[in-house]
Amino acid sequence: LGEYGIRSPLEGLDGAPRLWASVTDDWLSYRIRTEDGTKSRWPVSPEWARIQQATLRAEAIGTDRVRAGRRQGDLRRLVPQLVGYLATTGAVLGLDDFGSVLGALRVLVADDEDRRGVEFRDRVTSKREERRPS
Repeated sequence: LGEYGIRSPLEGLDGAPRLWASVTDDWLSYRIRTEDGTKSRWPVSPEWARIQQATLRAEAIGTDRVRAGRRQGDLRRLVPQLVGYLATTGAVLGLDDFGSVLGALRVLVADDEDRRGVEFRDRVTSKREERRPS
């Protein structure tokens, strides 16, 4: 680790992406055997290429990474529901394409703002506050 300038656990966390890249590119590899006698010319296996590109390589460690992971998980759950609601909205309104549905939603959301007396921006702010860790 000293060769990488890592002398403490905190430096290890900060340097993890750089360390991961070096270890998976230069130190370890998994290659597909060919007729070539020189192993370094064998192609890198697709599995190893995925390991090399692991999110550790380019993302922060710690709280930022946890929050990013939670956000990704939330989106994985929300997007199918959102697409379902958008498709249903298109079906109810007789619209076939995504752009038309979004255009109609602008009008529907504006009407909802008027009826409730709450702007969409304020609702987003409220949701953001609800999600903020204590």
